[in-house]
Amino acid sequence: MQIGRIVCAFVIAGFLCDQPAWADGNVTPVPPRETTVALQDIKKLGNENYTEFLVGIVAAGLKDSQVAGDAFRAALKADPTNKNILQQAFFYSVVTGNPMAVDLAKLLPSGMLPNMVLGNDAARKKNWGKARDYYNAIPTNALTRLLKPLLVGWTYQGQGNYKTALATLMPAIESNMLPVVYTLHAALIADTAGYDEQAARYYYHAIGESTQPTLQLVVFYGNWLVRNKRKAEAQRLVEDLMVAMPGLAVSREALEESINRKMEFTATDGIAQSYLVLASLVQEQITLEKMKSKDKQKRDRSSLEVDAEQTEEFMLRFALDMDPTLGSARLMMSSLFYDRDLPASALGILEKTSKKDVLDPVIELRRGRLYMVLGEFGKAQALLEGLHKAHPFYPEIWRSLGDIYLEEKKYPLALHAYDRALEYSPKMQKNNWSLLLARAVAYDRSGNWPKAEQDLKQALLLMPDEPILLNYLGYSWVEKDKNLEQAESMLLRAVENDPDNGAILDSLGWAMLKRNKLYQAVQQLEKAAEKTPQDPAINYHLGVAYWLLGRKQEAINQWNVALVFHPDPSDEKKIRKALKDGYVQSPIPAH
Repeated sequence: MQIGRIVCAFVIAGFLCDQPAWADGNVTPVPPRETTVALQDIKKLGNENYTEFLVGIVAAGLKDSQVAGDAFRAALKADPTNKNILQQAFFYSVVTGNPMAVDLAKLLPSGMLPNMVLGNDAARKKNWGKARDYYNAIPTNALTRLLKPLLVGWTYQGQGNYKTALATLMPAIESNMLPVVYTLHAALIADTAGYDEQAARYYYHAIGESTQPTLQLVVFYGNWLVRNKRKAEAQRLVEDLMVAMPGLAVSREALEESINRKMEFTATDGIAQSYLVLASLVQEQITLEKMKSKDKQKRDRSSLEVDAEQTEEFMLRFALDMDPTLGSARLMMSSLFYDRDLPASALGILEKTSKKDVLDPVIELRRGRLYMVLGEFGKAQALLEGLHKAHPFYPEIWRSLGDIYLEEKKYPLALHAYDRALEYSPKMQKNNWSLLLARAVAYDRSGNWPKAEQDLKQALLLMPDEPILLNYLGYSWVEKDKNLEQAESMLLRAVENDPDNGAILDSLGWAMLKRNKLYQAVQQLEKAAEKTPQDPAINYHLGVAYWLLGRKQEAINQWNVALVFHPDPSDEKKIRKALKDGYVQSPIPAH
């Protein structure tokens, strides 16, 4: 059972270490990276027509794929024979899901992306033979070797040729490479054909090979169990999934409705699920690669990782080509956009989902959180309060409402929400540390430091090396001239776990300053200012350290810089006082 998973990991890892999966020829679209090539293409366009191409390059660099696609397509109209521009126009049409990708693919030689685009187009039109020809012609690499049997098999199912569809999957099943994936798809083909015995055998095989239930397996196998008068077994599957994936608890009711609903599953749905599972495999391998780095803060995103994420995005786009309402694909795409610091795009991709989707409550919760990130608290609150009425006992909804109330300085409401979130969360779960931290912040800002301190200490019992917790409690003690030795020790641990965090370096420097370790304090504060050069609190602290060392002009310079960066009112008052009177160190109480 484990052999298939291990072999698959090596295959996907090999794909990550090889060329990008979509780079199967010198005419396959790639994102603009070579400035010299770009300048050559601009010169070919002539002085009057280069603007759109230049806009595309700039937009691509700014991660605005929509503008890049529009610009490259406009540039292609000006120079329709330019292969480089054709590649860019096609690439960004695929990335943004623009229908022009189909027409542009016809202008390109056979390759992974063009063939998938054209195969998907034929499959949507139910031209199964043509779709199969395109899929069979996809160049073979580590990734497509896994994908092609699924795509080809579903084209046979679309024609009603169920036996050939199952026969197409048999070599993949026998290879034991991805036993859960291939046997689940075989079960779905047999199920839609009415081959009950074969469907049962494949479903049993899939569930037996899985180390823990997946959402897709529970939805499809659970539906089959209900249809075959085995509702209790289906319910146990749901229970197991809730234990394995507690984040899906808000979708429990939708999941139970789904497995009790008549299943309508087509060949295009099967192709969509095929792309989705490959996107999931790539995402899983990217996560494993990230976890290999112990020093996550210093870790740079490699070009291999970027290429793998691009491949994941292609797979998700193709899944949505086949099933535009597929919620799991939209959630994964939303996460990709969010990780690229594109919250508006992360929100936009979630707008076109079906209310019947099992993941609709999860999607609504994500939309609420994204509205908060974008500063649209009214929309976030309205959405989350509506979601709360339907799911009053789900802790993440309470947590999200608490975050909104905290941002709006409605501290009693925030505390009530966090109380409910903790009440409905599993007791002493490690993940509760962030919830305890949020409640501590609400207590602190409402003037109840003893309660805040209690929550922070409780959170540290759950996550003793979490730098955010160590920093909050340690810095708070320093500001209160309390437990200074212990605070410095905690902040040293925080820096050890997050050495590039300017705020934590600042806290450590401030603690050292309070303990009269001025030279060490300056070293830490200068590092903090280098890491976070526009933080007025850091500039103020560094100025204080300079002042106490007799470097008064440097101190004044730092305080003036701090004012430029718009400190909050309480900090601004301290800075202006220091500029007027210098810094007078308060006596520190003996401990």
